[in-house]
Amino acid sequence: YWELLSPPKDSPFELTEKNRALIRDVIEEETGGELPLVSLYGHALKLESFSADKLPTSQGYRLTRLIDIAVSSANNGHAFMTALGWFADENGPKPTEQFIEQLMIAVMLLDLDPE
Repeated sequence: YWELLSPPKDSPFELTEKNRALIRDVIEEETGGELPLVSLYGHALKLESFSADKLPTSQGYRLTRLIDIAVSSANNGHAFMTALGWFADENGPKPTEQFIEQLMIAVMLLDLDPE
């Protein structure tokens, strides 16, 4: 999941300072600067962990669910990829599920620690 945070030098998906600024702009639009994305996306997870049906509560399960919720809540990362200009060609390649998950993890980590 660290591939977007430290991609190969020739990668078209490098998170340059400009790209990080674009991501921060989308985060600001999503949250209004009121709370971290992890809190926004994690709210549903918090509700799940207290549900009566006794869902699994391991760290691995919660991390997987947080990623799933982030991907779903962010419409598969569409706003971020649009801002970054990634996968813009409708007839071109589409992002894989793994790439979208990596993007959303990178976005949440950058939101928590912009440096």
